[in-house]
Amino acid sequence: MPLGRVSDPAVLQFEGGYMLHAPSPIPMNSKAPVPQDLDEVEIQCIIRNFITGTNNAVRAGFDG
Repeated sequence: MPLGRVSDPAVLQFEGGYMLHAPSPIPMNSKAPVPQDLDEVEIQCIIRNFITGTNNAVRAGFDG
């Protein structure tokens, strides 16, 4: 799950060894780490995952 450039890399590592990803390699500020930018395939995968999650929530009865 991409959390963007405001994510804490230490928390991402602790939670499962995730990388710091964002739509672009622009850090939040001059002291923040540079996130790895996403390519078109990764962005499309994230979009599909959100669609799947939304459909699952609707089927489970969530309405808003």
